[in-house]
Amino acid sequence: MKRKDFGKPCMFTDVGPNIIIDIDPDPELRKEFQLLRSMNREIDNSAKMAAHEVNTLSYPTENRGICHTEGGWPAGVDTTDEESTTRFRKKVDKDKSYVNTVKSLADFVESYIMENNSVDIYEEYFEGERIKKEKEAPFKTLNIFRDISAKRRSVMDISWSADQSKFAAAYAFVGMDDYPVDVVTDSYVWNIEDYLTPYCVLKADVTLNCIEYSPYDTNVVLGGYSNGQIALWDLRTGGYPQQLSPVHVSHTQKVSGLKWLRTWNSTDFFTASTDGKVMSWSTKNLSFPTSELILDPTESKITNLGAKYTVSCVEYDPTLRDKFMLGTEQGAILSFNRKCNSKEDCLIAKYDTSSGPLLSLERNAFFPHMFASCDAWNVNVWTEGATDTPILSLKSEDGYFTDLSWSPARASLLYLSKTNGKLEIWDIPGKYSQPISNLQLEKEPLFCVCTDEQGYRLICGSVSGHIHLMEVPDYFKTISNIEMNLVEASVKAGGESTQASSCVERETSVSSITNDDDSDSLESTFSQIFYMLSWNELLIFIPECSYLTPTSEELYRRGDSEMMSDSLSVKDGCLPLEISVREDLRL
Repeated sequence: MKRKDFGKPCMFTDVGPNIIIDIDPDPELRKEFQLLRSMNREIDNSAKMAAHEVNTLSYPTENRGICHTEGGWPAGVDTTDEESTTRFRKKVDKDKSYVNTVKSLADFVESYIMENNSVDIYEEYFEGERIKKEKEAPFKTLNIFRDISAKRRSVMDISWSADQSKFAAAYAFVGMDDYPVDVVTDSYVWNIEDYLTPYCVLKADVTLNCIEYSPYDTNVVLGGYSNGQIALWDLRTGGYPQQLSPVHVSHTQKVSGLKWLRTWNSTDFFTASTDGKVMSWSTKNLSFPTSELILDPTESKITNLGAKYTVSCVEYDPTLRDKFMLGTEQGAILSFNRKCNSKEDCLIAKYDTSSGPLLSLERNAFFPHMFASCDAWNVNVWTEGATDTPILSLKSEDGYFTDLSWSPARASLLYLSKTNGKLEIWDIPGKYSQPISNLQLEKEPLFCVCTDEQGYRLICGSVSGHIHLMEVPDYFKTISNIEMNLVEASVKAGGESTQASSCVERETSVSSITNDDDSDSLESTFSQIFYMLSWNELLIFIPECSYLTPTSEELYRRGDSEMMSDSLSVKDGCLPLEISVREDLRL
């Protein structure tokens, strides 16, 4: 470009100011303004965050497929005419390119078929073994459900629905006998996917003390009132009770337990209360109970009852449809038979804990004849064959126990809730001196704990009204063959003899045992356990025991458990009881 393209050059000179406009001050206008001595301003340098949640509707889905059996046909061939299709097939079969293609592909197909026959692609290499990953996530909190009422209430009871998609929770005020007029008596049914809004609000005139979802219908919920009445809700009709038992035929005190019975019509259930009565009902008509059992020897004349009992918790397992158990405030466990000839003979067993009122009672999912009881200080594991002493007793080092729940996925896993806000996981009989895991869920006490039917999810309710929904790790979802054998051995040993409980009590003084009679009884008990385990499984649990000699292995492989116990006892003066001292084989 050239200089002439930019135009003529500019020449600048210095000049004075040029006033364009001048406005004189107005004294009258100045009077309307005020001088501010100070000014408040807010400055926020934190990052602005916002949360938005959308709960979409869940629509049912269905998968459909089409099976093509004919394949593709040329446009000139009528697929509905059998003669035309047969004529076309014969024409293709005579084609040399078709024959050569089939021969070339047959070699590949034959090799793959032989490969598939030689290798089992569906073989489970680690069946019955628990493989724990190094960086496996612990219990994962999925949601926390909070009481939507302004009043501080406790979660009294929780029950899962049959499809495991919802759960019902009963809320009440703990430690209050006389409630104010404006007390909140609502309880809720929650969907596990929505922790903000309840699926249904259960309206009640009195607070609920226990609640139970129907295992046969996902729309039916039963609840026990604090005044002794029984209510039935149908979630399809709303939150108000569809049926309510009259006051004069109901319990006189709070309902402490409620369980559905396994009957042909799926409408029967029974309730228990602290008034010492057990009533059977039918959902067809709650106007009156179908039967009544009074836990008072002066009124019912039940054989071997001995004293009057008030029920604090109940237990019923559908696999043992004719049996149910009651936990009492006097510390006794009463086992009854529903199909007895007379009410006087319905009591079949009585277990005395002698440690205070029972808070929870539950049978093991794998071994129904083994059950656990919970009070504030102890958790005892019992078998139906030993009524005098439990086969195992767990103590609390800090805080008190409030509830328990067996894992439906593992026979030896036991969940315990405590007043210090911790959830403890115990592995029985692998290790009973201390829990294998501690979860600090809240600072407030936990009141109840409940697992789903598969044992994959866990729910804990607290005194503050919070419900924690947690996912169980994969390591706690599978059971090994060794674990099943150990639990089964402990159940059989406890059922045949109460020597197993005495072994636990005397395990700290193993070295001082010199009585030959005691040694013989202990050897016979543990020989049963050795007989049920394979030799490799035995070595896994006791790899450092020097007295397991090749002679012992040879005797074991021959099935001579008694001679094996003798060989174990005479080796270096060691008794088989020494095995129970190890943390991973305590019974």
